[in-house]
Amino acid sequence: MSMAEHGDLPAFNTDREEFVKLTRRMVEVMVDFCLLTLRTVSKRKQTSLNSDEIDKIIDFDLSFRIQQIQDPEIIDIVRERATSKFKDMQNEFY
Repeated sequence: MSMAEHGDLPAFNTDREEFVKLTRRMVEVMVDFCLLTLRTVSKRKQTSLNSDEIDKIIDFDLSFRIQQIQDPEIIDIVRERATSKFKDMQNEFY
């Protein structure tokens, strides 16, 4: 069964909607991190940033966040919290 065929099932549509919603949240969090870094650099520099500086800072920040997400300690925290929350959810279902 192809992914397009899955899209016809209500459960998959709901899951897709939630996936899209969570992806938007993730993008907004990444934007917030970039804005924080841009504000911090701009304040320290005490001047406006030009387009090239903005692009370089955003690229640096995104690379840093991707590395941060791959940190084994962060992965362990996410794994533990996701496992705990899912077990709580399962207890509500069964």
